[in-house]
Amino acid sequence: MKADAYKIVDDVYWVGVLDWDIRDYHGYTLNGTTYNCYLVFGEDKVALIDNVYPGKSEQFWGRIKDAFEKEGREFKIDVVIQNHIENDHSGSLSEVVAKFPDVEVYCSKKAEPGLKNHLPELADFEFNTVKTGDSLDIGGKTFQFVNAPMLHWPDSMFTMLMEEGILFSNDAFGQHICLSERLDKDVDPVILTEAARKYYANLITLSSPMVGRKIEELAKLGLVDILKMIAPCHGQIFTDPSFIIDLYTKWSTGTYEGTKITFIYDTMHHSTQRMAHAMAEGVMSEGVEVKMYFMHDDDKSDVVTDVLDSKAIFVG
Repeated sequence: MKADAYKIVDDVYWVGVLDWDIRDYHGYTLNGTTYNCYLVFGEDKVALIDNVYPGKSEQFWGRIKDAFEKEGREFKIDVVIQNHIENDHSGSLSEVVAKFPDVEVYCSKKAEPGLKNHLPELADFEFNTVKTGDSLDIGGKTFQFVNAPMLHWPDSMFTMLMEEGILFSNDAFGQHICLSERLDKDVDPVILTEAARKYYANLITLSSPMVGRKIEELAKLGLVDILKMIAPCHGQIFTDPSFIIDLYTKWSTGTYEGTKITFIYDTMHHSTQRMAHAMAEGVMSEGVEVKMYFMHDDDKSDVVTDVLDSKAIFVG
């Protein structure tokens, strides 16, 4: 397939996949998503950061070939940085290794057994494990690694491209959204915020205590001072990192404006339903925002999204 790579900055390209048609992912309803991965051209080596879902690699390879053509470089991937083992980010790793048998693969120590379990054909492959503070130079481009356990799996890690100030954050700071535009600034902030809110509520909430600590750690490592972009594995790339960092800080600490109350209910003979409606009328009479979810029909991932920033929840 012919597919265009998107140039983020000099020597750095988005080479991911647009999955326009996916509507359900592990019970999470969505209107498409992206599997973001990135190609970085150093003077000595070329690095691929993450890869794509099994069976979705046609776009991926088309974009990679386009990036090499644009750079006028020999078609050869020297390094893969595998930030996370879930197969929407690692499912094409075996294809990469098959095409480039000498490729070096870098991952966290916890990722190595997971990758070998997910991809048994790589059971004897030699992975390079890294930890916070380790770095990799590919010739004028330096990656620094940061372990990020439970953001959102135990094996997760972040990778910072030091010269460009780009944080490749994998699942953290993502959104399940599929648009023709690649950058945050090309999307209505309301749409972007809602997509990020649903993603956080359903995938990151349980790791909220780790969010603030990880942001503090990045600051102590001096990475926040040089941060210019955040490039997650799903959704838009943030050219204004403060936009998503501020949202994550608010959601992880429970500091919300407003007085929203969410009602979650089901009913057999409509008595619980009538009670919920009557209670909602009383709450609204005091000028309070109400969200109503009838669980006979409504989607649980939407419920969780509104629970995230509710001041109170009624369940019946």
